[in-house]
Amino acid sequence: MSFTQAQLFAKVWNHDGKIFDKVAPKVCMYGGDSCRPAIWSHSLGQSNYLDPISEDGHAIQIVPTSRSYPPVFGPEAIGMRRLSTFYGFCQEHDSSIFDLIDRPIDTFNAEFAFLFAFRNAARELWYEQTALNFFKFSLKDDPSDEVKPAVFLSGRARVFWLQQVVNQSKICKDREEIFARLKQLYDKREYTSTKHILYYIPVEVPIVSAGIQHSADISAGAENLRLHDSMSFTLFSRDGFTYMMLSHLDGSGDTFDSLCNTANQVDTGMFMTNMIAGFETTVVRPSYWLSLGEEIRKEFIGLCRAKAMRTTDKLFHSPQLTIF
Repeated sequence: MSFTQAQLFAKVWNHDGKIFDKVAPKVCMYGGDSCRPAIWSHSLGQSNYLDPISEDGHAIQIVPTSRSYPPVFGPEAIGMRRLSTFYGFCQEHDSSIFDLIDRPIDTFNAEFAFLFAFRNAARELWYEQTALNFFKFSLKDDPSDEVKPAVFLSGRARVFWLQQVVNQSKICKDREEIFARLKQLYDKREYTSTKHILYYIPVEVPIVSAGIQHSADISAGAENLRLHDSMSFTLFSRDGFTYMMLSHLDGSGDTFDSLCNTANQVDTGMFMTNMIAGFETTVVRPSYWLSLGEEIRKEFIGLCRAKAMRTTDKLFHSPQLTIF
């Protein structure tokens, strides 16, 4: 069975069958080959975070809606098995490491925030590795393989695809550095080495989102990340409140200092900006998605951040915060 590169991309993104199985890493990200294979698990626990915003077992997520490359994104009702899922850790490590954030929430502290950052970093690294494997797979020309690209790339097309492999390899290396640092901190139980801010508002908004925001050194090229300014974010709602946890992955640097210094004057756009920045991990209750209106829905899809910041007051009031 043959597929174009664009069809391969859509199938991989949507976790579709044999193609996804070929490129998705399934080695435990904590114990490696010494562990059992990684399980298909949620980066945001289903019972605590996803079920409360689902309707008929589905929620809205922004996914590729075309077979073009680069893809066109749009909203789609996604079943629970595919929401915020990845092959990250074996059963033993997934349960033992993340038990605190997967069981019913009874406290917010540095360990709680750190574990979200650790899992966010793992999920991001896994997705980048899957993308790298996809680019490599789409270049192969193996007649014996039942799942393969439709056309063996040559000329300029092959040069372009080879460059994607080079670029994606660097991205993976950067993400590996972040994950390795957090793994080291977890092993030492140094949860406060990454600094955390918890924003919260007395409104329950049925949206969850999680991911990593990176600051790039623009003068050196967009791919040159300033890892000390990378921030993990997790957004969720419970008991009449909406929470945004930010974890500064290095615990120092301009980004965190700036957030702390301006904490009491934080723009309400902080919430929307972070949700949009992690649009591929943002999940919304279907009925709430429809209630937002066409203008705001377009902002979710189009990543119109400046415009989104101007419309945030339709959703949020000024947040309160805790630093730990």
